[in-house]
Amino acid sequence: MKNNFKTHSTIIGLLSAALLMAIFYAGPCSAAQEPFWRGMDEATLLKMVGTDKFAFIDRTSGSERAVVAMVVDVAPGAVWGVITDFEHYTDYLRECSSVKVKNETDKSATVYFKMTLLKAGPVNLASEYTLAYKMDKSKRMEFSSVGDNGKILNGAWELVPVQGGKRTVLFYDAYSDFKSAGSLAKYMVDRSPSLEIAVNLANAMVYVEQIKRAAEKKGR
Repeated sequence: MKNNFKTHSTIIGLLSAALLMAIFYAGPCSAAQEPFWRGMDEATLLKMVGTDKFAFIDRTSGSERAVVAMVVDVAPGAVWGVITDFEHYTDYLRECSSVKVKNETDKSATVYFKMTLLKAGPVNLASEYTLAYKMDKSKRMEFSSVGDNGKILNGAWELVPVQGGKRTVLFYDAYSDFKSAGSLAKYMVDRSPSLEIAVNLANAMVYVEQIKRAAEKKGR
């Protein structure tokens, strides 16, 4: 098990990187539009994502959305099998401590989560919420919060097959109202507004990394 110092350093490093990205990509909003990567040819897409991860702040919809992409070395079906395996999210995502699935079909699901949003030193912020999912098998899975007393969380997982369908470019796009996690989170964001997108982007990077790892392990 990792020691506290190493874990703390990793989280601070991710937050710092996310904060720099949030500042770098600051700019005016434009009209909402489809994700730009859908118009890319495969070679350009793979070059953009690279060998590690591609992350940025998307402001085209009028809100600050965290977007992260990574290449996963298995077919889209294997990745899909992991991101829709809600009951085992506690195995895939270390931030997830509890899951309850209901009303699941091939095209939709409603899932309750308890997640750690920020853990650094004495600060340990967790949140409970329920997400409604809409699924387009092995292509895209959209989600949004429901019935959570004002909590706002929405986004999508999108899978793009590459190299003859043997590999997958996995995109994760999400917006979360970090302040709705509780009074401490609201206090922190009120004092430092850029913290919200920094935490959201850092968490998005961690989620995609862990899903990639789980998919590659199960798909080989």
